[in-house]
Amino acid sequence: MSHESYKHYKKANYEFRNVQHAAYEQYIQKCYDDINEAAECDIRLFWKLIKRYKPSASRIYPEIIHNGDTSNNPESIAYAFMDYFSNLCTTDNTETFDTSKKLFNDSAYSEILKTCCNSTENLPGGVINECEVRDIVKSLMHKKASGHDKIQNEHLIYGGEAVIHPTPERREFDSSACRC
Repeated sequence: MSHESYKHYKKANYEFRNVQHAAYEQYIQKCYDDINEAAECDIRLFWKLIKRYKPSASRIYPEIIHNGDTSNNPESIAYAFMDYFSNLCTTDNTETFDTSKKLFNDSAYSEILKTCCNSTENLPGGVINECEVRDIVKSLMHKKASGHDKIQNEHLIYGGEAVIHPTPERREFDSSACRC
């Protein structure tokens, strides 16, 4: 943009961020100096300062509103996602039903069945066991943005057994093979 006011805004914003960054660095340096001084004088004061400046971890989960219900603990969030995805490809005429996605899934599934010689054999890739799901969920990265489906990795990680344990709807899932 070539507007003069925009250039002034960007310059003022740049200068403000520099001043803010310098003030934060000065504050952090003062905290470190206080901690170093306390370490030399009083061990109780040292640990008190360490606890004060240590960032606290939060166990607050983002709330999800699904069908008018608010989910704010890991198990209810996992059930909300299970309900959402079970409604996604059902043949009900709901606002979440995606006809093109169902047709694509059906054609891909029929293609997989054609490639398998016998319908009693396992699908390509074999049976999914509980250990594989646990390993994959454990390896998910924290604090990542959710995709278009609004699922955050924290929902799966902290979802607990509700995410990992097999349900009657997932018949291909083999929980007896787990030796974790």
